[in-house]
Parts: sequence; C-alpha cells; structure tokens
Amino acid sequence: MNKIALITGSSSGIGKETAIGLAKQNFDLILHGRDIEKLDNLSDFIKKNYPSTKIFASAADFGTFEGIRNFADFIKQKFSKIDVLINNAGTVSPVFQLTEDGFERTFAVNHLSYFYLTGLLIDQLLNSSEGRIINISSQLHFQGKIHFDDLNLTNNFDSIRAYNQSKLANVLFTYHLSRKLSKTKITVNAVHPGAVNTGLDRDLKGTYKFLWSLSKPFQLKPAQGAETSIFMACSHKVKGVTGKYYVKKEEKPSSDFSYNQEAAARLWELSEQMCGVNY
Repeated sequence: MNKIALITGSSSGIGKETAIGLAKQNFDLILHGRDIEKLDNLSDFIKKNYPSTKIFASAADFGTFEGIRNFADFIKQKFSKIDVLINNAGTVSPVFQLTEDGFERTFAVNHLSYFYLTGLLIDQLLNSSEGRIINISSQLHFQGKIHFDDLNLTNNFDSIRAYNQSKLANVLFTYHLSRKLSKTKITVNAVHPGAVNTGLDRDLKGTYKFLWSLSKPFQLKPAQGAETSIFMACSHKVKGVTGKYYVKKEEKPSSDFSYNQEAAARLWELSEQMCGVNY
C-alpha cells in the first residue's frame, strides 16, 4: 500500500516538482493549490506518467482560515492517515495587505497556514507508522526577526522584512513542534530549498524586483529545489530524525535566534491565539 503525501502549494514551482518526484517514489498524493486548472493539469500529467499513483486535488486560498479549514475538512473526510505533510505554500506580498482574518498576508500564508493546517491534521499524521512533517523555510530566515509587538508590520511594512520574518517563524515552529511531538512517531524538520526561480518575484516591485532579476541566472530550477523535500519525505537516512534544518540533503545549523526556545514558545502561543487551535 502506497504512503500518502500532502503537498501544499503544489500547483507550480517546487511544490509541483515535489509532487512529481514523490509520484516516482510510489506515493499517493494530496495536492493543494490556489488554481484548480493547474492542479488538474498536474494531476493529468502524473496519472499519465505514473498510473498507479492515486491523486486527490483541491484548491484553496491559504490566506484565509476558512480556506484552510475547509480544505482540512475535505481531507479528514477522505483520509484517516497521512504519512507526509509538506508545508510548502508561500507568497511575498508586495504591499501591506491584511487578510480577511486581520493578519498581514505574507505572515498568514507563510507561517499561520503551516501552523493551522498541521494542527487540524495532526490526528491523521499520528495514525501513520512514521509521520513526517516538512516545513519549507529559506536561508533568508537568517536575516529575519520576529516583531512580537507588531507581527503585522503595520508601522514599518517592507515586503522582504515580512518574508524574512515568516521564514524565521517556520524554523521556530519546526523546532517547537518537534519538542512537543518528541514522544510520538512524528518527525518535524525544516528545509531550505535553495535559491529557486519559482515565480515568487512576480509580486515584487522596485529595487527588490531589480535585485531578484540580477540573481536569476544563478537560481536553481524548481526540480533542483524540490530534491531536499523529496529526500526528507522518503529517505531512510532521516528516519527518526527530528527538529533539524536541512540544506542540499544535509543537516545544517540554522540561525542563532531560531534556537531560542522562549521565543519559539511565545510565537506558538500567539499563533494559537490567532488561529484558534491548540495541539
């Protein structure tokens, strides 16, 4: 019986290539994205090339709690067990924008969606003999700071500052969750996929857009960026490994601040309050 992997943000970029890579490894797939047409095209491609792979695809806006909740409800109705959850959905909001729930959009999609969806599906992961949670972060978390007094960056918004904060939040979340689940069979790790040309820059403007364009010739292709996620999902080499940060399939140290357990606990508590979920 195939293992089941859920990949958020799988309609394009790293998520799409991760889905294809896991189909090659005989996983059944739960695919999420915002664009149902892209998801359908990906599903058709995988079915054609890997006909034994079972696929369930559903579109949802992870910038809203309602979208995440509805998506999770669909999954729970159809699946009693999930073996791998890859929190990959991401965005860079070029301007200050609050979601309908009242949170800055980059932080909401890049961190709160990870936190909320994982909490809603934790029972499915516990039902796996070897549940794995993989959170896609970024090396840019080294430049990140958690603005506890203004997580929305209302007073000093900057698109890259918001992105860096969300990627640091990913690592803090990973480490804290791994501690909370230390007595279970679930492992939790963070991944830096590399500097990948995923199209996130489409929302950037001005100087950031220009600087990103200069780096494009040196950026990895999405398939290269997906390699570490695929490795973390299926390799026996990382069986039982938890609370780590991986780059190019190797464990690496993350930023000094990411190991601050007091900050991680504070972020966890705030995330619980924001999402209205605890686990």
